[in-house]
Amino acid sequence: MYCAHCLLEINDREAIYVKTDDQDLVFCCQGCLGIYDLVNNEGLDNFYKRREGWDVGPQAVAELDYDAFFERIVPDEKSDLLTIDFMITGIRCASCVWLIEKAMDRIDGVENCLVNYATHKVRLSWFPDQTDLKDILKRIQQYGYQPQPRINDQQQEREGRALLIRFGTSCFLAMQLMIYSMALYAGYFQGMDSTMRNILHLVAGLVATPVIFYGGGPFFAGAWRGLKSGHFNMDSLIALGAGGAYILSIFQTFRGGEVYYDTAVMIVTLILLGRLLEHGARSRASESVQKLSSLAPDQARVCPGADRADQGEMRQLSSIECDDYIALKPGERIPLDGTVVSGESEVDESMLTGESYPVAKRAGAIVLAGTINLHGHFIFQVTGTGQDTVLARIIQAVEDAQARRAPIQKFADKIVAWFVPVVLFLAASAFFYAYYSAGFESAVIRAVSVLVVACPCALGLATPLAILVGTGIGAGKGILYKGGDVLEQASAVDTLVLDKTGTLTTGEMSLTAVEAFTAEKDTIECGLIAASLESRSEHSVGKAIARGVESEQLLQVTHFKVHPGLGIVGEVNGVFYRMGSSRFLNIAEESDSTSTIVYLADAENVLAKFEVTDSLREEAVEMVGALHKRAMTLHMVSGDHQAAVAAIAEKAGIANYQADTMPAEKADFIENLQKNGATVAMVGDGINDAPALTAAQVGIGVSGGTDIAMESADIVLMREDLRLIPAALFLARQTFSTIRLNLFWALGYNIIALPLAFFGLLHPIICAGAMALSSLCVVGNSLFLKRMAGRI
Repeated sequence: MYCAHCLLEINDREAIYVKTDDQDLVFCCQGCLGIYDLVNNEGLDNFYKRREGWDVGPQAVAELDYDAFFERIVPDEKSDLLTIDFMITGIRCASCVWLIEKAMDRIDGVENCLVNYATHKVRLSWFPDQTDLKDILKRIQQYGYQPQPRINDQQQEREGRALLIRFGTSCFLAMQLMIYSMALYAGYFQGMDSTMRNILHLVAGLVATPVIFYGGGPFFAGAWRGLKSGHFNMDSLIALGAGGAYILSIFQTFRGGEVYYDTAVMIVTLILLGRLLEHGARSRASESVQKLSSLAPDQARVCPGADRADQGEMRQLSSIECDDYIALKPGERIPLDGTVVSGESEVDESMLTGESYPVAKRAGAIVLAGTINLHGHFIFQVTGTGQDTVLARIIQAVEDAQARRAPIQKFADKIVAWFVPVVLFLAASAFFYAYYSAGFESAVIRAVSVLVVACPCALGLATPLAILVGTGIGAGKGILYKGGDVLEQASAVDTLVLDKTGTLTTGEMSLTAVEAFTAEKDTIECGLIAASLESRSEHSVGKAIARGVESEQLLQVTHFKVHPGLGIVGEVNGVFYRMGSSRFLNIAEESDSTSTIVYLADAENVLAKFEVTDSLREEAVEMVGALHKRAMTLHMVSGDHQAAVAAIAEKAGIANYQADTMPAEKADFIENLQKNGATVAMVGDGINDAPALTAAQVGIGVSGGTDIAMESADIVLMREDLRLIPAALFLARQTFSTIRLNLFWALGYNIIALPLAFFGLLHPIICAGAMALSSLCVVGNSLFLKRMAGRI
């Protein structure tokens, strides 16, 4: 169906139905209905009868490539919720962000909508049985914004080039205009013939007009979109300010008074300069994700078998499936995740894990998409494609972090929601105040100053841009934050709790001694039983025992069960056995041994003990020292016995430690620290330590480069380097300090500048420069984080 006035196509949900004597009419909006009534009331209803041959009006919104959007939908495994990330063009200020989010919240079925002002990315979640993605995207378009499935580097370059052309044209004409303005200023003091002054006014008006309507075109278009949607934005303030000065100047040109073309032109030119620099800053701030996205090649050499590299053919990655074989030459980037099946080489993984040294790869080794093959030739079998590669998950994790807002941003969002209406009220008040005290001309200039000096953009950029830079720096160093809220929490951490096995220690345990306690079963038989049981275990101690016992064939194990933090049980050849700590078997602990001791027992007796040793990580002492310099309180908690825990704590330099601690007790220990006022971060492996990681304000997981989706961890370290822990906490502190400074500047600027403009102490040109400078200060302060990256 089509609107009776403008002939735009509309759907049932948005149509306004009106019954008349002759027919039933449909309108797309209240505006068209009002105009239709006005035309008929003025006796001009023949307009609608005489317009035969009119084509159906232009589409209300541009057609979208919906298939490209549908490809980006991610279903929620736990509910019917669907989520999509996409871009929006046309966002001019923080008020635009507020408008889009509020408009989406009013749609039934939309669960959540978050717009990142720094990147213009949107994360939208909705229930498909209640609303359709097409309807949501069309609603966004009706507010004057254009959804895009993705924006590539070329599109960003085109936007930047178009902005540069507008600014360059405006700047050139502004310089020409200043020549005429200087002549006019000289005439005011030295005298000038009225005819010459009028000619200069006309010439100045002609030079200013392209700047206002071409250079300032996006501002007026944005203001018009906001007006149609019943919402005022930053473009509204600029359009009113520049447009007001321009219209006053035209009026004064014919009246013979003072003109303000230079004011209108400089407002547009200076704000375009600010937008141009802001665009460049946003591009630089998002470089980390762009670099990650460009790591994987578009094609790969697929071969028919593990030993037939010479028969490979180039294929697009989208056509490659798991279990396919890919051949790599020296210097080529690895396109997908896989396992080496033949050949050997060294691989540069620094772009993913931050590890600066090449990693040797031979048969059985895992290779990751986006890394570089340095020297040798090898073939690998694909194990992960598309969004299942580690590279894709890293990109997703970084984008997730940039989408999740820090709690402090809610404060800025509340201010932005009321900012533009308050500024409009102040501008109107300034106009009437000056009108009655100084006249119409001064009133217009006073109102223009208030409109132009206000800057909600600085408030809108303060938090998301700093988070964008901070998470980008972290990703480059192998540190993944799972949200802006995590950065805020991590910045306040004053207490760190560390697991022992696999975290402070290497986790590469070795079996050093076996002692049997009964004559019925010697060390060989006990070792075989233990190895058979521990072969089913995922714990590093169990794996060390299974490796350490030499046996050609293991025994059959049934009814196997793991007791986290204690041990395991199972039946071997029909006999019930238990393996675990002295606490699990309820026997006396050997207090003098610094090794980890595991006991084997049947239903009646303790049969044997196994001593397993581990070593402290090389960088552990350096990590502890760095944290102590930052006045961090350290605790080590472990399920191991007292002597073993004390030995590692002494080597590492940690004074506070807890032994014989079960996973649930680790969580209780952390909660007790929190009750005493500590802000706690827990470092663990994300498996046995899941309860403790969840209980802490910040959970830090050490993934080793392959598992970045540790659900219990808020921060994931992409390589097993403990020095990343102080780096992650320091980066969080620096990022949050930047956010606080940004907000302080943005609020302070508006609190000081608005009263000065209100009372006429700032000229509009000064106001325009100050407004552009305020945003640039926030941008520059956020980008300064990059310079501090070397200190992290």
